[in-house]
Amino acid sequence: MQPRIAITADAERIDDSAYLRAYKRAVEQAGGKPVLLYDVVEPEDVAGALAGFDGLLLPGGADVDPAEYGGRDHPTVSKAPPAYDRLELEAARIALRQDIPTFAICRGVQVMNVALGGTLYVDVPEEYEPRNGLRLQHRQTPPHARHEATHPVDLDDGSLLARVLESRMTP
Repeated sequence: MQPRIAITADAERIDDSAYLRAYKRAVEQAGGKPVLLYDVVEPEDVAGALAGFDGLLLPGGADVDPAEYGGRDHPTVSKAPPAYDRLELEAARIALRQDIPTFAICRGVQVMNVALGGTLYVDVPEEYEPRNGLRLQHRQTPPHARHEATHPVDLDDGSLLARVLESRMTP
């Protein structure tokens, strides 16, 4: 039986097929059955919506509202709709409590961090000086598609992902 993978999606962008097509295709290529989770707006309904899923994919997207982690508003913040923040934060908390395997990409990693009580840099270029002196482009611009990776990610040596990829660096 194919594992059922819930993919959270912003209900306001559900018709943006390019936004979700790559995620759905990746789940299918890995042998899973992707199911979009987007029309759940009340936190108490998220647990029921996640019931029966074998995994959760938290995709990339807009910034988590800084109010969710005690941050300050900033002109560079590109906020997601509040209902989407609530859906993803609650889905992440439930996945953590119920030990549902979760794959988080970009915004999804931010969501996991905030769900665990962490904070974020509100404006990375303003608040963070990279070790190697190179600044990362976090907003894809042409010729890159918005879902295309434009920078590598340095992984923790002991992490599951580093072991699966047999590398400390994503391509």
